Amino acid sequence: MPLVQGCLWAQMRSFDHIETRPGGREEVLDDISEDFPYLSVLSQHDRYHERTAPWHWHQELELFYVLEGTVDYATPHERLTLPEGSVGMVNANVLHMTHATDGAPDVNLLIHLFRPQFLAERGSRVWRRCVEPLVSATSIELLVVTPGEGDCAGVRDRMYRAFETAMGEGDGWELRLRDYRIQQACRMLAHTTRPIAAVGEMSGLGTASHFGQVFRAAMGCTPREYRSRWQD
Repeated sequence: MPLVQGCLWAQMRSFDHIETRPGGREEVLDDISEDFPYLSVLSQHDRYHERTAPWHWHQELELFYVLEGTVDYATPHERLTLPEGSVGMVNANVLHMTHATDGAPDVNLLIHLFRPQFLAERGSRVWRRCVEPLVSATSIELLVVTPGEGDCAGVRDRMYRAFETAMGEGDGWELRLRDYRIQQACRMLAHTTRPIAAVGEMSGLGTASHFGQVFRAAMGCTPREYRSRWQD
């Protein structure tokens, strides 16, 4: 899908360079917030210096979709050349670099960046069975599916629709996800003895102070009051 002015992807926050923390290679992602650790971007690789995103890492998982052009993805133990239509994942905390390979004027990637706890609360069944085994597996650096391989069309379609959802009008998708997280917080407050701060972190609603503000706005009481009423 060519990136034309006015199309859905042209409205996304675009990247044409990366910043790393002084003295290291951890990427600075200022738009990733503690209360909503997710970011979707249009990465315009042909505009990077030397068409390259240099070696870097981040604590977030990275899901990518090669919208236009051809790009190299490299990790310490793997290097792959990915044509247009490829989709893949870079694991959390994995050193990697990318390079627009073919000299074409347009090399664009759609990228989801999110912290593992965005998927499930730490200690939950989903975390133990699905998230933790992935992010703790040092042997898994880069997973990709290229056009014509396996269920690439299905994976690509789901990835494409995920970006459409993130770019949908208004904040409806964020609100739906916030409501789900509040439901999870209510369950933990009612049925566990976890500290309030831990409930906020595990439900993805941020620090104790932010969790308290969001919870009170949604439920009309503080997390502590909710726990007391339910358990009494």
